Amino acid sequence: MKKIIVLFLTLFLVMNWGYAQMKFEEGKWDDIVEKAKKNKKYIFVDAYAEWCGPCKAMAKNVFTDAKVGEFFNEKYINYKFDMEKGEGPKFAQKYGVQAYPTLLFFNEKGEMAHRAVGGRDSNGFVELGKNALNPDKQILSLQEKFEKGEKSKEFMKKYFAALQEAGDESRIPDISITYLQNIPESKWIEEDNADYLMHASRKNQKITDMVLTNRNKIMKWDMGANRYNTILFNSILEEISAIFQAKDSVKYESLKKNNEKKFPNDSKKINARLDVFYARYVQGKGFNEKLDIYGNTYCDDWVELIDFANMYGQGEDKEVLTKALVFAEKAERLEKNPTTLYAVANLLKRLDKKEQAKQKATKGLELAKKTKHTLEKNLEDLLAQLK
Repeated sequence: MKKIIVLFLTLFLVMNWGYAQMKFEEGKWDDIVEKAKKNKKYIFVDAYAEWCGPCKAMAKNVFTDAKVGEFFNEKYINYKFDMEKGEGPKFAQKYGVQAYPTLLFFNEKGEMAHRAVGGRDSNGFVELGKNALNPDKQILSLQEKFEKGEKSKEFMKKYFAALQEAGDESRIPDISITYLQNIPESKWIEEDNADYLMHASRKNQKITDMVLTNRNKIMKWDMGANRYNTILFNSILEEISAIFQAKDSVKYESLKKNNEKKFPNDSKKINARLDVFYARYVQGKGFNEKLDIYGNTYCDDWVELIDFANMYGQGEDKEVLTKALVFAEKAERLEKNPTTLYAVANLLKRLDKKEQAKQKATKGLELAKKTKHTLEKNLEDLLAQLK
């Protein structure tokens, strides 16, 4: 009798697991579209690549989640295929799939209605699925409203956020310019507009000049150095790209001299950063040396310094980890926040400096709890490991 009960429970769990997880349809894309039209349902497409880590994580942890399966099986016809095999490359080209995973949503007519780039956890994925069905948040409906003349501040913010989530770099600069043009010019250089300024500056020299003129004000914003530096480098990006592609060392040196005249306050930083990329992508040598010079001497952006620390912090070599720690500690001096404190604490732990690591992680956790930062759980886990 006991064996029968165990067998029954096993079968029950297997059956319910199979029902709860997302059900993905088989067949050609055209067949899926026809099925959607017939059933008057939206289509969700997981556009993935076989080598993509976040794609595998979603397949393992998100698509198998019961609440995810319950929602998507009811609301969508679900489909997935490799963008590098079979119909994949043609599909990827048609719908602009350039990063993985790209999560696509089509309406019952087979029109792309919404999209997002990058992995999500279960809650985030369900929220995304709801947004794709909501005319107030769906990209297609927002685009139609925009084309009909809707330009209010709140609407433009909503549309901008949707395009950012979609990774739609083609439309974001124009939308950013439109947003700024619909508010008083005297309000452009405000911290709330930082993201719009970053994107608009790629296509509007007037905005770039305004940003460069207001350098000191912008550098005081949250992530101000990162935002200012992004706009600064965007202003010379085309020229840099042409020189790098031609591997023209004479024009490269000329560019750096021109930068001294054009950007008197920032030329050393710009040129040191350019040397990093030139060493890596043109010369093919001297990258680490140039990175150390730029990072330790000229870099004023804590976000970029954390990127350097993470890059050097991949292995277990103590000498390399020490170099990563130097970048992380400089980032912390520039901006003491949960991100910089976590990076420093983690590297100190890996360098067997547990007491120092505990102090940094404790401070980081205090700040994370105050601001409800996403690294709160990571800092708690790190402190638990340091006990």
